[in-house]
Amino acid sequence: MFLFTACGVALGLVLFLAGVRLIRRGLEGVTRVGMERALRLLTGPTAGGVLLGSLVTAIIQSSTVTTTLVVTLVDTRLLGLRKAVEIIMGANIGTTATIQMLAVNVHRYAPLVVAGGAGVLCSSKSEPGRNSGRVMMGIGMLFCGLWVIAAATSPLVETAAFSHVAGVLGRSPLLGFAGGAVLTAVLHSSSVTITVVATACTHGRLSLVDAIPVIMGANVGTCATALLASAWSGVQARRAALAHLIFNVVTSLLFLPVAERFASVVSRTTSSVAGQVANAHTLFNVCGTLLFMPVVGLFVNLLKRLVPDS
Repeated sequence: MFLFTACGVALGLVLFLAGVRLIRRGLEGVTRVGMERALRLLTGPTAGGVLLGSLVTAIIQSSTVTTTLVVTLVDTRLLGLRKAVEIIMGANIGTTATIQMLAVNVHRYAPLVVAGGAGVLCSSKSEPGRNSGRVMMGIGMLFCGLWVIAAATSPLVETAAFSHVAGVLGRSPLLGFAGGAVLTAVLHSSSVTITVVATACTHGRLSLVDAIPVIMGANVGTCATALLASAWSGVQARRAALAHLIFNVVTSLLFLPVAERFASVVSRTTSSVAGQVANAHTLFNVCGTLLFMPVVGLFVNLLKRLVPDS
């Protein structure tokens, strides 16, 4: 059983990462030119930066890619620190789109999307057309990968060993938080972590209350790549990466003490267990962003004190 699960998860990860790579390749022209131009020209209110971060991340299906690009642009002075912080907050909301779509069984149509994308890629004579095919294939493969991971971990969550792990997580939310952070940092994807959590909840092996700390930890785990990208960069880049970490840690610390009440609210949003996990992920990120939006200016000043110019 464990060999089946390991092989299934490995196959799912290959499909997921290949999908992300195809999406990035298909959107290469946009991310290198169009998105950078949009980021540089964005001078509107805070909500504009948050919205842009949400939309970009929902399209490219990776908050890690968005945050790393923002860190790069800040380091080259093409983007201001305040606007970078706003976009990073929006990226946290955009990344919830994947789990929301998985919760409503979009993966059922994933093979058709892959086939359609392959047809467009092979038949198109123009580069924009081939890029569209790559994006379609990538989106389909991404959801196929998440479905394979969910199917492969289903037998595992029925075992006594998993029940023991779930019991430990239930007794110690901090362990669940740490486990979600580490797993996400290793896999470079909160979507994969939350897919496993949703599978466990669907099979009744993990309650929504116990899943919420893991979801919060997954948010923190996504900071690892941006922190590494900024390690040898300039002061502004380090400030932007630190903003991502502080934002996720602070919002998690605010919500952890009220996890039970939060779970109670989320459980009323839908009768679907997978939907409740997806909604918990979305509501947590939306509420955290709304809490930070009024104090973005103060937050930026704090970052400048924590990482001085000297």
